[in-house]
Amino acid sequence: MKTLYLSDLDGTLIRSNEMISDYSANTVNRLVSTGGCFSYATARSIVTAEKVTAGLNAEFPVICHNGVFIIDNITKAILHANYFTQDVVNDIHQTLASYDILPITYAYIDGRERFSFIE
Repeated sequence: MKTLYLSDLDGTLIRSNEMISDYSANTVNRLVSTGGCFSYATARSIVTAEKVTAGLNAEFPVICHNGVFIIDNITKAILHANYFTQDVVNDIHQTLASYDILPITYAYIDGRERFSFIE
C-alpha cells in the first residue's frame, strides 16, 4: 500500500516569501518521480496555489478553498465540490449583516474564478 503525503501550503510548504525552497521542491519532486504520492490542501484557490507551487510536480488532485473543492491538478477540473445550501447562505448573510461585515465572496462563473466585494 502506498502512502499519500499531503501538505498545507502557507506556513508549511511555502515560506514567508510565498515560495517553495529549492530543497523542498526537489524533495517532493524526487518522491513523485520514484512513484510516491504527494498533494496539498490549502485555503487558496487553484489559481493562487498554482503561482506558489510552480515547479512542484503534484499530479494528484488538490484540495482548495479550505476543502470546498477537490481539483484535478492537471486539467483543473473540479472533481468534487461542497456548497452551502441556500438556507445556510441566507443565515450567513444575515449574521454578517447584523455585524456590518461585508464579505469577500469567491465564485466560479463560466469556468473562471471570480471574487467580489463591496468597498
